[in-house]
Amino acid sequence: MFIQRFGALCVATTLAIAMSTKSQAQVTAALPDVACKFDSARLQFEGAPLEQAKCLLRPVFKYGHIGSPLPQLPAPLETLVGTAAMQVTKDRVRAFVTSEGVNPSELGGDLNTALSRAHSNDPNAPLARYFVIHDTSSCVQSGPPSGGCGPATVFPQDADKSTRRWNQPETWRNFKDAHLFITRDGQLIAPQGRTFSVPWRATKREAMIGEPSRGLFLHIENVQPRLSDSNAARPNDATAPVPGFTEIQLRRLAMVYVSASLRAGTWLIPAYHAALDAGLGDGHDDPQNFDLTAWAGQICAVIKGAGGSCQ
Repeated sequence: MFIQRFGALCVATTLAIAMSTKSQAQVTAALPDVACKFDSARLQFEGAPLEQAKCLLRPVFKYGHIGSPLPQLPAPLETLVGTAAMQVTKDRVRAFVTSEGVNPSELGGDLNTALSRAHSNDPNAPLARYFVIHDTSSCVQSGPPSGGCGPATVFPQDADKSTRRWNQPETWRNFKDAHLFITRDGQLIAPQGRTFSVPWRATKREAMIGEPSRGLFLHIENVQPRLSDSNAARPNDATAPVPGFTEIQLRRLAMVYVSASLRAGTWLIPAYHAALDAGLGDGHDDPQNFDLTAWAGQICAVIKGAGGSCQ
């Protein structure tokens, strides 16, 4: 989210094994930090929706290095992304999330309202297609004015409690960098009252595309504390916790994804911020340590909880 981001650890198990046998410098030096190609005329990345997702969900390494496209997405994403096979209805999802103590309108807006459209809600432009997953990179201890985190070396044991500043709604209510924030204790905060009906931009890629991109991407910030990597030459916010996000965060994010996809009429294309901005200067490194398989499992749980079938 912030300009001083650098990166963190690998999510994928196979890449973690590689990291255990080679130095990080050896591994990241060989990574294909290339951009997923964007077609400005069609306002979409190249390839079918599933292929786009495999590129946009490449694992994110420390200092913003990006891995290779995934060979396969974890179920149910592999069979859902880009399809119109909605396994659940809005009414059933609304009832399910309410039963879990969540106000459906907090999931990016009312289920009966339309998503934003590109070209700042031009009625002839495509609906939002991309579900962008961010993390906030919130320093456990404030650092110097030049950027980065302070000298704290361990994550506090109460990092997921509501008493921490990064989990307090007031911290995020006026931020302009996203449509929605999800705290580590599962709170949903719409900054400045924003919903998914509001065309918004929050990445370098969108700034490069220009005005046509406004409304094509939905932005969800997930709260994550960070520490400075002590091996670096200057303060940074490179070190993230493992796992990167709490179970309730992933559950809420799954609810948001299912709800937004229902509003779109097709399963949205999920994307990591870092992969979206790959190839651009001073790129970002988020989300760090995002467990894609665990999130996919939560999507399945939401679908089943709303009366649908999921494997």
